[in-house]
Amino acid sequence: MKKSDAEVSDLDVADLLKTEEDVKLFLEEALAENDPVLWQHAIGDAARSIGISLPVALSVNVIF
Repeated sequence: MKKSDAEVSDLDVADLLKTEEDVKLFLEEALAENDPVLWQHAIGDAARSIGISLPVALSVNVIF
């Protein structure tokens, strides 16, 4: 496959997190990876799944 033949998906993990249980399991798995960058992205995805941004979630102490 040539580089120009690659397809990019518009997948957004936040769209897949439909329930509180989904978010809980997603964050547990991200935390288990012990990777601070992955953890920050996971928190951002979880925040977007409930309609807020990461900075807002952190500023108001949202607990997932």
